[in-house]
Amino acid sequence: MTYFNSTNKNSHKTVPESKYKELQKQFSGLIENARLNEQLFKRFSQFEARLMESKDLTTLLNAMTTEFGDYFEVPYLKLVLDRKIFDQLRVTPLNLNDFEGILTFDLTNCSHLLINKSGSLYMGATPKRISSEIHIPINTLSFAQLPLIRNNTLLGILNLGSPDQERFRPDMATDFLERMALITALCLENACNMEQVRQLSLIDGLTGVCNRRAFDDIIIQETSSAVRHQRQLSCLFIDIDHFKRINDHYGHQVGDEALKQLSAQVKPLLRRSDHLARYGGEEFAIVLPETDLQHANLIAERIRKNIAESEFSMLGQQLKMTLSIGVASLNGSTAEKLNIEDTAHQLIKSADEQVYEAKKTGRNRVCC
Repeated sequence: MTYFNSTNKNSHKTVPESKYKELQKQFSGLIENARLNEQLFKRFSQFEARLMESKDLTTLLNAMTTEFGDYFEVPYLKLVLDRKIFDQLRVTPLNLNDFEGILTFDLTNCSHLLINKSGSLYMGATPKRISSEIHIPINTLSFAQLPLIRNNTLLGILNLGSPDQERFRPDMATDFLERMALITALCLENACNMEQVRQLSLIDGLTGVCNRRAFDDIIIQETSSAVRHQRQLSCLFIDIDHFKRINDHYGHQVGDEALKQLSAQVKPLLRRSDHLARYGGEEFAIVLPETDLQHANLIAERIRKNIAESEFSMLGQQLKMTLSIGVASLNGSTAEKLNIEDTAHQLIKSADEQVYEAKKTGRNRVCC
């Protein structure tokens, strides 16, 4: 057997060749692990920077649901968010159809979706009891769950899966993932707060519905979504008939109250996904996603009839109001995909033209 001299000059011991090779192999393994950890740390640092650079909630959610998988080669990712996050976005709510991998639950009442009730990170076998609810693929053999918690509030749950049984083992170090969960929760909280502040500038101060600026953003966003998913989209323009007479006869305070009561009465007639906005003066506009011309006409007629049959009490005055409503629709499957803003503006223009047609033909009617 061959022996090698020890590197220690004060020692006359020798190391067997087999032992020397084993030590050499272990040393090479340590160097390789250090290299892999360095690469992993670099990817985590880059992704953290990407999250913190997100200027709005949409950009952040895109990074969390699409870029995360690319950075870390995770085959399966599902982000579960507390539904209250979206409920708070009452002016320009996010269209979840534009995001892959996001589910919303009322996490206050769905604590069973959290594997570790303490709120700590989980890694191990795929839990069968929640697999059906968050749509985990059958071939997912290892699973990691990162609770996104801020100020003792569960904002969401990031679920990661892999067909590789060794990818997320219970005995693995979790430092990187725990840090990622903390950074992600912090960025999510900040993005939601920024979005709520931004939306304060998008609300009409008198009626509490969207203002013109918000409407312009919404119509472009919904047009883009309709074209992308080849769906129908409709727009209503509403004008209060002879509104100037109300202001001239009863005063502007009564006129303001008329606008407030009108918007309050119209809102319950719409779906949760519809958008009501005060477009300017006595004009209102409504965006109706996934609605064709026929159904948009029925909605417009229901609004017209409801207002015409109502009597409004305003600062001691009993008033009746009627509406002229214009309706226009687009078919997302045939719309011009490269000119979204022009398409949206054409939709608005068409609905506005129908309002004038309604007024010209006698008022208190719907034209489409």
